[in-house]
Amino acid sequence: MKPRYDWHKTPLGRAILFFGSIKFAVPILVLATLALCYGTWLEATTNATHAKIVVYGSWWFVVLMALICVTLILAVVTRYPWRKKHTGFIIVHAALITIIVSGFVTFFTKVEGTMSLEEGMRADALRGQTNELQILTHNAGEFEILDAQIIRAPGTISLNGIEIEVLERWDNSAQETVVLNDGMNLLHAIELKFGAGDEGHWIGQLQNGETPPVLHEVEVRVLPQGQAWSPETIGQQSRPVFRHRNKEGLIDLEEVGQVVDTGWAIESIRRFKHAMVGPEGMIEGDESRDNPAVEVTLVHENGSRERHAAFDRFRGSINKKQVDGEDFSELVLEYVGHGLDRPTLVFTRDESATTAHFASPDGHRIEQVLDGQAPWTIDLGDGSECIILEAFSNARGTTKLVKAPQGEENMPALVVRIHGTAADGTASHEPMILAWGARSMIQVGDEFLGISYTPSMTRVPFAIELVDFRKVDYPGSSMAMAYESDVIFTDEHGNTHEQTIWMNNPLEYQGWKVYQSGFVGSDVSIFQVTKDPGLLATYIGCIFLCLGILVMYYSKAYSHGHPGMPKVFDSKKKRSSNHAFAERTSDVVDGDRHDLPPSTSVATASPGSGLEVQVCIDSDPGSRTHDADGHLRKTRGRRDHRTHTVG
Repeated sequence: MKPRYDWHKTPLGRAILFFGSIKFAVPILVLATLALCYGTWLEATTNATHAKIVVYGSWWFVVLMALICVTLILAVVTRYPWRKKHTGFIIVHAALITIIVSGFVTFFTKVEGTMSLEEGMRADALRGQTNELQILTHNAGEFEILDAQIIRAPGTISLNGIEIEVLERWDNSAQETVVLNDGMNLLHAIELKFGAGDEGHWIGQLQNGETPPVLHEVEVRVLPQGQAWSPETIGQQSRPVFRHRNKEGLIDLEEVGQVVDTGWAIESIRRFKHAMVGPEGMIEGDESRDNPAVEVTLVHENGSRERHAAFDRFRGSINKKQVDGEDFSELVLEYVGHGLDRPTLVFTRDESATTAHFASPDGHRIEQVLDGQAPWTIDLGDGSECIILEAFSNARGTTKLVKAPQGEENMPALVVRIHGTAADGTASHEPMILAWGARSMIQVGDEFLGISYTPSMTRVPFAIELVDFRKVDYPGSSMAMAYESDVIFTDEHGNTHEQTIWMNNPLEYQGWKVYQSGFVGSDVSIFQVTKDPGLLATYIGCIFLCLGILVMYYSKAYSHGHPGMPKVFDSKKKRSSNHAFAERTSDVVDGDRHDLPPSTSVATASPGSGLEVQVCIDSDPGSRTHDADGHLRKTRGRRDHRTHTVG
């Protein structure tokens, strides 16, 4: 808008003209539109809570909305002194300002939460949508909140005199399986990856009947601690052998009566080409499946017996069972030797270290002891390598919370450190992860307290008791068709009121509304409780926005001629305005008065026998009468030049 009044030309006036101009408003509106698009996308791909945190509740979005309010206010100020024709313009801008301001009021003052009640239960607190950190004490089998505070960002807080440092706040977390080396039993496990671009893979020792995994075309075997493996057996014909746990060497299986250890001899040998495990032991199965196996019964000189079984396809599994007596041998039956059809990586372990054995069909052999600190790298030939990340002897699988990307349903978490003197004299605890809704125990001095990251609880000035909950299902199904609750409402003055709440029939009290929002089972009712001080102003703003739009587009008297609103001409109005303009632009030549149409310029020639008057008539009839001279200057090239002689 160009300066029109004297106050527009002052420094303050020029600033108001700029910040209230369309040049300033358009970029702000474009940024707001992009922000709303981003927020909508976040709601669709994650959830509304995340979109509220990242966009709608962020400081930059609040500033953006405040700038829109400023430019709307100043756009009205620039028109001062106002006239009747500015009415529609002012109504629309005032309505938009009211809607934005009421949105701020809603954002900062709205209270909303849920209340879950079982029949006969009474409550006066809401489970909110924000999360808070709580310190609890355990009393008579129940936890009581000692202190709580809403956590919005990392920092140090004090709860019940305990200093708590919030290291991180995760919008979402997930359970991840991890392997630790603190198990009670021996369990050999290896974490490895093939090349720098691969992810780590945990491989545990083979259990009975397990097939070894194949990673990147390499067969990986992790043998139990104490079980040996020799690369020399690769390439030999596959055969069953006995291996002694405490002695070196292999004992080939030959015939019945063969002595395989002190006091132990072979009593029977059963060989299978298509072995299957039946109710009474191994049997010959379907010939379509090749599964070589052997079953050997050993007998001791004192009468003890034990049965061994080995499968060529499931090496590393120990199948040993005592049949009679009390003596046990130190023998294990297994298959060794085979023609390799793929590279094989085997890990064995003794009491001190793990050894990696690699063999390929082309004869490439490697044996490497994994000593020192991890990781270890094994050259597999042909430019490939295997990186051993961990080698555990007492592996134990467990789970832990890790940071996760946003999803439809999120589980927030906090990473905190408790400061203070513990019973063991340490100055602070190790960092701990608090899952949303979970409770952990901490020790501060000689006292054990609970700590929890959970939805906030908000007290309300009334109490609700659920008397009866009813639901009606669709015929022939368990899907609820309708449900309602009989409640007793008690206000802060002790007055009681009985009411039935169902969908679209909320309980109302001093701006609070209690809606029937759901149920659990057949006797738990869920209520949505809300109070929004900005809601009424939002409705008023929307009504006046519609009214202002109607005034601007359908009332000539209250929106006529304001900048940005084209004037609507009809034939009658056109004739009357042309006549009025002719009165203002008439000229007198030789005593005669000639009325000129609007948008007309007059030029005179030197006097002679006759006065020659040149009349230029603008061919555009849609120009505005209040700026006719300027319009003539801009459309000089489209004029129709006519010459008249007077005299």
